[in-house]
Amino acid sequence: MLPASYQKTLRAHLSESQYLTLQLLLLLLQVHRQVKLSTLASVFPQPIH
Repeated sequence: MLPASYQKTLRAHLSESQYLTLQLLLLLLQVHRQVKLSTLASVFPQPIH
């Protein structure tokens, strides 16, 4: 996860939904370890077009 200082800064600049989406994307990157957008889009819990 993100360090506390990053979390504080991001929460100040992002809406709640943006922050949660960022957390999901970072988690997916950590688990799947691939940066191909098509791979991330296929495992993201919401549909991406």
